[in-house]
Amino acid sequence: MNLSREISRWRSTSIGKTLVSSNYISNVITDARELYVRANRFFIEFTGFELAEIQGLMPFSLLQGTGTDPFAVARIQTAFDSGSAAGETILNYRRTGEKFWNRIDLDPIFNNRAKLLGFFMIGFDLRCSESPSGSPLQLDVKR
Repeated sequence: MNLSREISRWRSTSIGKTLVSSNYISNVITDARELYVRANRFFIEFTGFELAEIQGLMPFSLLQGTGTDPFAVARIQTAFDSGSAAGETILNYRRTGEKFWNRIDLDPIFNNRAKLLGFFMIGFDLRCSESPSGSPLQLDVKR
């Protein structure tokens, strides 16, 4: 089973339809090499990057900036490298350079033979959950 078929199968599920068409949750699918394959409309509109610009790039290098926590990036990279799930709240940047707090949840996609096909990432803009100091409020996100 290849990644395109797995994505098509997933997109036909009710949760897949909801997330792909979401107007407030960004989602991205990468291949096993961690390169962008697909992104929903909200990701494109929210970050300001066109799909053609991001295909073939690594997800986090695109949205990182001077204020991005390198330890959070390292933890996400470790999850990519080990084919495991991860979740982080991280300071990211839009194409315009505008900062935003992003809650990222990363999950691996495996075929029926347990071969890693890629990753599915969901991003939540936390700007409406910001504390007066400008850092995100602590969220109790249950997986």
